Amino acid sequence: ITAAPRPGRLLLFTAVAAFIAVGIFSLQSYYWLALLCLAGFGYFSALNSLLQYALIQQLTPDELLGRVNGLWTAQNVTGDALGALVIGGLGTVIMPVPAAATFGLGAAGVGLILEFALRAVDGAESSIKP
Repeated sequence: ITAAPRPGRLLLFTAVAAFIAVGIFSLQSYYWLALLCLAGFGYFSALNSLLQYALIQQLTPDELLGRVNGLWTAQNVTGDALGALVIGGLGTVIMPVPAAATFGLGAAGVGLILEFALRAVDGAESSIKP
């Protein structure tokens, strides 16, 4: 994963794929398809987290590494809490299944928009050496 030629593109792809898995999971009525979606979500989320961590460790100057790691940890915790708040709020307005689908597929849509908007990240070459 750290030898990826375009880690920015891989980072965006894994985030979008994880949200798509959540959106599709909420629409599944078959147990084995739902499990497959959950496994896909876990796989893409793990790849995304590993890549984020590797990029931070490799590209952050030593004197700033502690601060950036703290900021990254705060972002992870806050992101999970805000995601739970948004999906819970949607669940009070619409039924839980459409709320989860709306959240997952909506977040994937935002990720796709960001992927097209952030061409500088998409075309960045990796400076990480295996």
